[in-house]
Amino acid sequence: SRKVKKMEQIHSATDKSGKTIVITGATSGIGLAAASELARQGADVIGVGRSARNCASAEAGIRRENPRARIRFLQADLSSLRQVRQLAANLRSLLPDGLDVLVNNAGTVSNWYTATEDGYELQFAVNHLAGFLLAHELLPELRRSPGGRVLTTSSGSHRNTRMRWRDVMFRHGYQILLAYKQSKLANVLFSAEFNR
Repeated sequence: SRKVKKMEQIHSATDKSGKTIVITGATSGIGLAAASELARQGADVIGVGRSARNCASAEAGIRRENPRARIRFLQADLSSLRQVRQLAANLRSLLPDGLDVLVNNAGTVSNWYTATEDGYELQFAVNHLAGFLLAHELLPELRRSPGGRVLTTSSGSHRNTRMRWRDVMFRHGYQILLAYKQSKLANVLFSAEFNR
């Protein structure tokens, strides 16, 4: 019957059993809520956080709510491309059957110009470059999954802005909001092109 079929579709949409999902920025906010909910739905969740202490706290909190949760956390500072590559290597060793979903959720806001160890502006590095690199590093694992996909958390901030190609890193005339908006536009452009 139609009703049974609809209920099966709803169950299928909310049952993530057997799915492996990586979520960056999973120790607070949207990332933590998503990790908790996806674990509740039966997914094998690997959260990523910048601080080992916050990773441990987030994992403990999720396990308190759901003792049978299949959840673990890896620590990485995503402002460092070296650490993003190391994170990808660590994840590959945990993903023998591939990766179903990568959720690029990690983000930051910086009130003043801050350069990363690689020489990139901090917001652009964390909000865009980290997810860009991680998606490419994990592409073989995503391809091994029948429905592998990448989700990137953005915001409406990309509207009415543009890429500042002559000074993408805002090394001159840094403005917090414009730098943030540009990083969110980069998310949207990356997602559209990656999908294509």
